Amino acid sequence: MIAITKKEAQKFILKSQGLIGNYRYKGEKGILDFVKKVGCLQFDPIDICGKNADLVLFSRVEDYDKKMLSKLLYEDFLLVEQWDKNMSIYLASDWNNMLSIRNHNAHNYEKNLVGLEKMIEKVRIILNEKDFLEAKDVNINEEATFYTWRHKKLSQAIIDYLFFKGEAIIHHRSNNKRFFAKTDKYLKNSTSSFDECIANEDEFHLFQMKRRIGATSIIKEGPSDAYLGIYNLNAQKRKEYIKKLLEKDLIVECKVEDIKEPFYILKSEENYLNNNDLEVKRVEFIAPLDNFIWDRKLIKKIFDFSYTWEIYTPQEKRKYGAYVLPLLYKDELIGRIEMSVDSKNKKLVMKNLWLEKSIDDDFWNVFNNKLEKFATFNDCNKIDKKRLKVYYEKGE
Repeated sequence: MIAITKKEAQKFILKSQGLIGNYRYKGEKGILDFVKKVGCLQFDPIDICGKNADLVLFSRVEDYDKKMLSKLLYEDFLLVEQWDKNMSIYLASDWNNMLSIRNHNAHNYEKNLVGLEKMIEKVRIILNEKDFLEAKDVNINEEATFYTWRHKKLSQAIIDYLFFKGEAIIHHRSNNKRFFAKTDKYLKNSTSSFDECIANEDEFHLFQMKRRIGATSIIKEGPSDAYLGIYNLNAQKRKEYIKKLLEKDLIVECKVEDIKEPFYILKSEENYLNNNDLEVKRVEFIAPLDNFIWDRKLIKKIFDFSYTWEIYTPQEKRKYGAYVLPLLYKDELIGRIEMSVDSKNKKLVMKNLWLEKSIDDDFWNVFNNKLEKFATFNDCNKIDKKRLKVYYEKGE
């Protein structure tokens, strides 16, 4: 077991996440390398000042452009949208290894599609004939009587079933409308053989546990939001998988000062424990569903920072705002920032900045430089600070 201080834990996590020191991820290769490191990026379509996946990459990949992710997803098909930790983006080369979760999700649909085999086959034929299609291109007008929160028409339900089963992929999006294509037309190299896929549930869970440790950089054995999406995973199984990963020398146990429960990191990242990489001062805006903050309770314990994404909180109960991003400076989460994009006038609109920790004389220069890059990232040529309010508050 390795004993570390909270400050050492902070620096380790940030180094592992590529959020401290010089940017080590660059260009499209950098995106693929980062996704390989974290396993997946959580997908969310909401775009106030950038979608979640784009915000995650903007904070890690030097000179990141949204077109890079779009190209890798919808032109090169080196990345794919599918279910992992909720809807996510992961490497197409992981496709076969994720078969178990697709089978699990498809089974949940199949029990509602009994007797509809002819309609399902009809959609399969259309998928095979077309390069891509939207659900409305399927001429099935019956209403769905299940999962009505997701879709109302049976055509959409069947398309979603084939998507979750893995027979269809998202070919591209247009204003968040999904267009589907037959999987093996575009992921030929990934789906050519399932001989080496992970079909055993225990092996799949072990694979996923290791991926989630890479995703968050440090993890505990107990309940954690970092484990969401790993079906049929209970406390006893987590304990068994942690033990197996330790026996295989794939992870290392860590004791963080003043925290009773042990944490675990990847053996391959143990070298990140010895770093003092603060010469390059960085400000980063952390996405609401960033891998780094999947486990909010862990972040509170190690960084002494509380964060709640309030977009689904009733307005009268919000403490800050609907779309507020944690603000990272050097090796500390120092506050929150609220921004939006006025796309019509190509303006990045600054709304509120809450600072709960002390800042040095260099902060504002670094912060303003980051804002300029953030405006460019959002295709804005102006930054509107007229309504910006800065609050200085103590940490909770």
